[in-house]
Amino acid sequence: LETKDAIRGTNIVTEGETGETFYIIEEGEVVINKSGVGEVARLTAGHYFGELALLFDQKRAATVTAVSPVVRLATLSRLNFRNYLGPFEDILKRNNDQYKLIIEKLQRPMSSSNLVTNRR
Repeated sequence: LETKDAIRGTNIVTEGETGETFYIIEEGEVVINKSGVGEVARLTAGHYFGELALLFDQKRAATVTAVSPVVRLATLSRLNFRNYLGPFEDILKRNNDQYKLIIEKLQRPMSSSNLVTNRR
């Protein structure tokens, strides 16, 4: 794992770009925005993001922006994600139905009933 800091207002990932990194939030808060929808979730320490693009070789589904003064992230590159998570990657893929729900939530406006809450 490598550590990366992002300051408030920094787009950590941008919707539509190729995903090359998996992120775990160590401290701080990020907001997830989807084009045409707006804010779909806020994530804090212990949450993770970026796995969908790596698991399914898709473009980034949303933009993730730092909202805290500093967001500290543990990161894994695509190669390390596959090498280190090996069997865990298979488990994530088996949970495909859950990911479909997350993707659907990313396509709807935010409400208290459709927040994305990935935790490690």
